[in-house]
Amino acid sequence: MPIQKLFLIFALITSYVTSFAQVLTFDITLYGSKVGVMTAERRDSAGFKLYIVKTSMEAKLLFAKKSSESVMKVTYNNQGNLLSSFYKNVKSDGTITTTSRVENGNLNVEHNGKKSVVDGTVSLSSVQLYFSKPQKFQKIFSERAGKLFDIQPQNDGTYIAGLDDGSAKFTYTGNRLAQIEVSKGMLGTIVIKLAQ
Repeated sequence: MPIQKLFLIFALITSYVTSFAQVLTFDITLYGSKVGVMTAERRDSAGFKLYIVKTSMEAKLLFAKKSSESVMKVTYNNQGNLLSSFYKNVKSDGTITTTSRVENGNLNVEHNGKKSVVDGTVSLSSVQLYFSKPQKFQKIFSERAGKLFDIQPQNDGTYIAGLDDGSAKFTYTGNRLAQIEVSKGMLGTIVIKLAQ
């Protein structure tokens, strides 16, 4: 009996050491009203990292109801380099799909059927911003857009990222993401805030 308990304890410790998961939940608001929820999960296993982000939103804009469901899955190897990513967003007015995969030392990207290549190794992408703040001014790979963008630290301790269709302001408490404000022109500002 004691050997069985020892084996069980060893198995539990081994599975904990080789596999760790962290899940964050964010509330999404528009014009002060909650319109959705986002979950960001990071799983560490044998040195590899798998990130999964899911978003569900529904809002009434003027006289039309708009909805959006998205999923993003990103894998990093044990050296901290991006191996692959998948992003799909099904919206009221269409679907966006972006995939990327490392081949021959470069990142091959397909965004809504259009192919491109990001030269070299990617060691930082937007999904990681949910779990820790960037260390300095950097180029970051966007799994959604399938390309690199700049993120710059501001004097107030926030970070601003320029996006194709607006900008995003990241606010951290220590090393932990507290809030993202995504400015989308006439749509206004979407606030993604860590739930308590």
